[in-house]
Amino acid sequence: MNLTTPSLLALACLLTACLEPFDEPIEAPAVASSEAPATASSEAPATPLAAIPVEGCRPPTSGALRTWFDGQDYELPLLHTDVDAHISGMVADVSVLQVFTNPFDVPIEAEYVFPLPEDAAVDGMTLRVGDRVIEATVHEKEEAKAIYERARSEGRVAARLDQERPNLFRQHVANLLPGESIEVDVHLVQPLEFEDGGYDFVFPLVVGPRFVPDAGSGETDLEEARAAVAAPYSSTRTGNDVAVHVEVDAGVDVTALHSPSHDIVLSEHTRGGVVDLAPGDTIPNRDFVLRYEVGGDVPEVALLAQADEHDSVFMLVIQPPAEAALTDAMVTPKEMVFVVDSSGSMSGFPMEKAKQAMRLAIDGMNPDDRFLVMDFNDSVSQLAPRPLPNTAANRRRGLEFVDAFRGSGGTRMLAGIEASLGLPPDPELLRTVVFLTDGYIGNEADILASIDQRLGSRTRLFSLGIGSSVNRYLLDSMAKAGRGDVEYVLHQEGADEAVAQLYERIRNPVVTDIELEFDGVAVHDVLPDPVPDLFSGQPLVLLGRYDEPGPLTVTVRGRTRSGPFAQEVTVDLPADGDDHPGLPSLWARQVVEDLETRNRGGGDAALNAELLELALHHGLVTRMTSMVAVDSVVSNPGGRAAKHEVALETPEGVDIEAAAGPAGPDGLHHTGQGPRTSCEFGAAESGMSGGLGGLGLMGVGAGGGGSAYGSGSGSLSSRSGGAYYGQKGGGAPGLGTGEPIVLGSIDKSVIDRIVKKHLPQIRYCYQKQLQRQPGLAGKVTVKFVIAADGTVSTTQVRSSTLGDETVESCVLERIGRMRFPSPRGGGVVVVSYPFVFAATEEKR
Repeated sequence: MNLTTPSLLALACLLTACLEPFDEPIEAPAVASSEAPATASSEAPATPLAAIPVEGCRPPTSGALRTWFDGQDYELPLLHTDVDAHISGMVADVSVLQVFTNPFDVPIEAEYVFPLPEDAAVDGMTLRVGDRVIEATVHEKEEAKAIYERARSEGRVAARLDQERPNLFRQHVANLLPGESIEVDVHLVQPLEFEDGGYDFVFPLVVGPRFVPDAGSGETDLEEARAAVAAPYSSTRTGNDVAVHVEVDAGVDVTALHSPSHDIVLSEHTRGGVVDLAPGDTIPNRDFVLRYEVGGDVPEVALLAQADEHDSVFMLVIQPPAEAALTDAMVTPKEMVFVVDSSGSMSGFPMEKAKQAMRLAIDGMNPDDRFLVMDFNDSVSQLAPRPLPNTAANRRRGLEFVDAFRGSGGTRMLAGIEASLGLPPDPELLRTVVFLTDGYIGNEADILASIDQRLGSRTRLFSLGIGSSVNRYLLDSMAKAGRGDVEYVLHQEGADEAVAQLYERIRNPVVTDIELEFDGVAVHDVLPDPVPDLFSGQPLVLLGRYDEPGPLTVTVRGRTRSGPFAQEVTVDLPADGDDHPGLPSLWARQVVEDLETRNRGGGDAALNAELLELALHHGLVTRMTSMVAVDSVVSNPGGRAAKHEVALETPEGVDIEAAAGPAGPDGLHHTGQGPRTSCEFGAAESGMSGGLGGLGLMGVGAGGGGSAYGSGSGSLSSRSGGAYYGQKGGGAPGLGTGEPIVLGSIDKSVIDRIVKKHLPQIRYCYQKQLQRQPGLAGKVTVKFVIAADGTVSTTQVRSSTLGDETVESCVLERIGRMRFPSPRGGGVVVVSYPFVFAATEEKR
């Protein structure tokens, strides 16, 4: 994988907290962390970055995402992520490379919450520090934490990976030294979903804000749930960016390949393709989805196997013939209960999508169906006490009810589950409950346990996920527990296809009551068990183990509405094979899911012990195990370090203020947290207070204006007019840019965007020099040449009124590390780029 320079694109933080200056490094509050602070060192602490005296509160002016500790502001550690996936058949082998950078003069510890696919097996991690590569090992969670804590206090670079949820992970990186970057490479194996002749590769790139109610049921510890899903969100663009590279080898001809979520660069070939994110679409604020269809008739059976002297695992894919789905015009009448999430996270665009889907759903019912519409946020409301006949008048009544939905309040989904599954049953009708939601909750165990308890034999539960970064773990699990299915509506897509597909699943006959018979070589530990119902276009996917090679005959028996169904297939399990090394991890991950399903809430000691033993044997990160990697070199004697939260992008289309509450004094929206210390704006100075301008989200939230890059050349505005309240004696050191001159075939706007991604690093150099030379200011114009491969071949100072070689050298060094798109048609591109340094920004 090619590693690009970590992006430093950042925007102005909306609000900062102002405290007193300090004389030694401190450890800042972590995100809901229960870890003890590092052991104090008897040695002299590292010299911190000199504080900038500030009276009252002032906004950031450099365009960096910032936090304040005791009167001094810092730019948060920035992150770059590379996702490198290789797809073979129905399995993706994925490497996720995260680059953590320390731009400070003191060692830091970074903590970052990030998503991974909910059905993936996370089975490896390496830590690269300079030229040293350290392989992680898997330990019981508390033991891994102790190893990490000890390494941190000893001053060793260390990384620890915890699973908070099957699709939510927390990375800890200790003792990241000033000016250094380290790489953490996480490996996982992910199954692909095959449906209707095509595959979906879905990789989540951002965690949606999770709501945890004040009270729940089941075994869930709600305080622990809040801590697990706690994460900081930025209202503005953070410095995080992502590169995604996917190589597809479908094994058969690929007839179509596209991404409904992102702009991609595609190199096609008959059996797959090579896909990369387009250079202008690298913000990790929505899930990456890649879809491809294969040509020819769908094969009846496909076999993958991994066999050696230690373990032999197979994946068997059986496609029922099309005639298994009855085409009888008679459709059994049913009750449709639609349950719409109308909480704050659905405000705006997601709610409009939900309403669109509901209009289609109500209009698409069969004449003899009955229906009911419910919604939930802080409470549950419903159209009527019981399901209504499908008449024109009732449909109008339902649509009027839906049109009144507004996204606000908490996501109390448990109340929606209890209300919808608690309706009195009609013995003549099969009830279908459909949840329309983004799934942004943190008490998933309560929800799934309630479905287990309340579903009943005559009810099926389906999920319709709406949004750019849906909690797929929850929605997939709800559908499995509810013996139904799930569809997703992306922001870029209309709801028509998803609703039609959902109705196709609900209406069409399915293969139910499935039983398996095995004849031939002995197989064991075959999952899933029990086998779920099959819907039209879905294959049966089995994972299992075998001891001896040989022929295996599998008979699938079940029922359709036309009567009994049976299908027999025969395969040869090989004696050896190493083409699919990820299969043992996938099988073990399936066992983990089965154990967790049988142990909702995690209270069964025997099942916990079984899970722990399995995870340790297969080297998997689970609820009970973590990975930890520790460098052998002591690089920070004493282990003193400031702890920093790595802020998340706001998921595309989400009103983060409605979903997670107003920003704290550090400009971030903190989920799962109590109130933060507020910073009083200088009422005596301005007589008013106001939010600082930023990008704004959907026209609401903190500000509505602001420069896309927040640099000195852009402006900041608040809801009430001027942005600088309570500020005395000038502002922060400013860095602006002028109009670049570009000779060549790369668009000037592209070059401008890439350069501005690195402004925080350049400003940091200037800020340090300003402590030594107060009043240092001037303009530096840099000339640089972009070579045919997009690298910078030469840099030089074309003119300068700044007169400081240290800052000028920093500018040249940063530009020299930038990467640009390759010039169209080859050749080189010559750029003259002006930077304007101002000791203070004038008060507006």
